[in-house]
Amino acid sequence: MPKYAKVFSGLLTPELLRKMKVQYEKYGFCMYKGLCEAQCDAAILEQWREVILKQEWKDDIKIKVHSLSDNRILDVNKKEDQEEFLRAVRGPFSKKELELLKTGWPLHRGFGATCDPSVFHLQSVWDIRQDPDHYTIASYMLEDDKLWVGVNRSIQKLPGQGEEEFLHGDFNMLFPASDDGEDEVKQLCGKVGYTSTQFLCVPKSHTREFQQQVVEQYSEHYPHAKPSDKKFGFDLSKPDPMGLVEKSRLLIVPLGVFLFWKDKLIHGQKKTPINKPVEYGQYLGYWVKGKGSRDEYQATCGVCELDDRLRSYNEGVAPLLWPSFDKIQFYPKKFDNFPNIMKAYIEKLDVGHPMVVNGFMKNGKPKQYLIPMPRVNYVPPVLSELGQMLLGIREWPDTNGKRAAVDEADPGSASKKQRKDGKQAAVDEADLGGASKKQRK
Repeated sequence: MPKYAKVFSGLLTPELLRKMKVQYEKYGFCMYKGLCEAQCDAAILEQWREVILKQEWKDDIKIKVHSLSDNRILDVNKKEDQEEFLRAVRGPFSKKELELLKTGWPLHRGFGATCDPSVFHLQSVWDIRQDPDHYTIASYMLEDDKLWVGVNRSIQKLPGQGEEEFLHGDFNMLFPASDDGEDEVKQLCGKVGYTSTQFLCVPKSHTREFQQQVVEQYSEHYPHAKPSDKKFGFDLSKPDPMGLVEKSRLLIVPLGVFLFWKDKLIHGQKKTPINKPVEYGQYLGYWVKGKGSRDEYQATCGVCELDDRLRSYNEGVAPLLWPSFDKIQFYPKKFDNFPNIMKAYIEKLDVGHPMVVNGFMKNGKPKQYLIPMPRVNYVPPVLSELGQMLLGIREWPDTNGKRAAVDEADPGSASKKQRKDGKQAAVDEADLGGASKKQRK
């Protein structure tokens, strides 16, 4: 197995963290086995209970999960049904089954991660965000204890779905900001799969030297790129002087494994093979809190970042912007330019449904579009003290924040108080998934 595909596991000792950091710095990413199968199963069931089965489509379009043995409808809430329910919703599927799933699947099916309000604040999602071990890895990689966690979406990518997105950077590669700029925020991107997932990237493409080569060798081929562009994507039809396509690698990330990558790493996306199971999981990222709310957030949407994070959590809705400052769209933005696609989704709803709203296009022509339903009886997820600090409800202790090294006497963990409040257990030698005793039961 190539060095860059190594999966680390076990107790987060100083030595293990150092090895992970070496790989993270050298290749631009590292992987860690952080969830056991039982935790992944519980997270998949929660996605079905709170998101997929709660779609507002007409009754004949709503997904019904049938027993593979007697064809009865399985109840996601009945413990005796859950094992068979999980087998039925993982796949792979027959062509007929897949078509039924596609019809009843949430919005953003093509990308494989819905923007329904409920996905941003599921309890299992927050349990993962505030897990002391995941925080420890992030703080060690970022060399800072005071972090915020990204309020991002969950993943539910059907076989055959996922945009064939060519290699890109989540920043302006042709007009890069200075790494040592005063306003530069150190951040770590990531995701974890509740089933096996994929990740396309160019190993070692995150370094300043590599980025400078991109500027020097690609700028002439992209004359329309502007300094104001927030992202940059490579065009397959244009010259590829550095051979990025040839250097790219598709990583297969096993179930329960966290993939953390540097925000400057060149990466992409591939469709899930039609004969493979559904890719379930969540995106997970951290960044150094620094002074708190980032100026660019408010400059982009007119709202203070912290105020929006707290509103999102308290009301159970999506934030206004992604951590990258792109606007979060309840439905794919391209629907506005393809009325027939929008119409097909509207026709899945009953006539007069409150999700359907009348409005106007930029040219003044009337249009219909979709809005999310209000969250009824929403209860915010339970947060530990660590989780409250990662969200921004609670301030971090007044320390210098810099993480120079891991305490040899307390390897790879947040403070004992944070562990107690978070009700999280350290990764046990006999249980590399790191489930707590309560979760194991």
